Amino acid sequence: MPPILSICIPTYNRCRYLPETLDSILAQATSDVEIVISDNASTDATQAVVAEYTAKYPSILYSRADTNQGPDANFLRVVSLASGTYCWLLSDDDTVQPGAITTILQEIQEGYEIYTFNETSCGNNLEPIREQQRLATPDGRVVYELSKIADLSLFFERSDPVGGIPFGLISVLVFKKEIWDKVAIPATMLGTAYVHVYVLLATKDYGARLRYLPQSLVMNRLNESYISTDTIRNFWVTADGYFVLSEQLFSSIKLASVKEVFLKIAGRIYSPRNIISLRIHSNDEEWPSIAHRLTAFGYNKVLLKVIGYSRMALSILRDVSRYLRCN
Repeated sequence: MPPILSICIPTYNRCRYLPETLDSILAQATSDVEIVISDNASTDATQAVVAEYTAKYPSILYSRADTNQGPDANFLRVVSLASGTYCWLLSDDDTVQPGAITTILQEIQEGYEIYTFNETSCGNNLEPIREQQRLATPDGRVVYELSKIADLSLFFERSDPVGGIPFGLISVLVFKKEIWDKVAIPATMLGTAYVHVYVLLATKDYGARLRYLPQSLVMNRLNESYISTDTIRNFWVTADGYFVLSEQLFSSIKLASVKEVFLKIAGRIYSPRNIISLRIHSNDEEWPSIAHRLTAFGYNKVLLKVIGYSRMALSILRDVSRYLRCN
């Protein structure tokens, strides 16, 4: 009998953390759950680590690609390998909270197409830092029909952009595999690190309903990610992601209002402190392009111009502030 839930782990060079991820699942998994691991041609000891687990738990499905094809291809590959009615994408350095699998198995009996929930941000050793609320619920609303413009816009208005784009963190996503498989994926999404976001938002065309669970079900390490930790590179990954997604999903006149709300999420990511950091880390050739993109997200042109001329002064203020904190 096919499993009800496939926990899908795309992995690459995370042999250090993968055992904790697997242990957190195996401690609570039932016969209704399968674990699927897609290895993106890791060069570390991932294969050997997983072999120890498959020897004890033959139900774990492990597949290793011959070459590293990037995170997007691995996200798609791991879901394609799954046989469950629902899939839960899980990062290879995150862990599931005690009782989380039972919660999901109970919730998916309601039959919604997409579920999302909170995570607890953690340090390198999984020490909790804070719980991230993914969605504001001022009126208690937790279900959104993504095929409806009003619901989709409201979902974007209430989404917390922590971590970049809504759905950007793969570990807070459970979805029906059947509806995921319906979506045709444009080549422009490959290489963005957000192909999974495209797929799940594109399910609006198939009547997808999203249910938000306002509790933390995942422990999310902040030390590493599929996205670069370089400040400028990280900015462009997210900024380009918003741009490509908005063009691919909301380019029609009918969805112009949704596109505007979607792009405003990007405008909530960068506080004045974040923008100052971008300016300090960017050279004079890079800054105009960054400022132009920030303008598209709704930032004030005059303010950005002032920040652009103030790189030296901002760097000095940063260094003085660091010195005062350390002395």
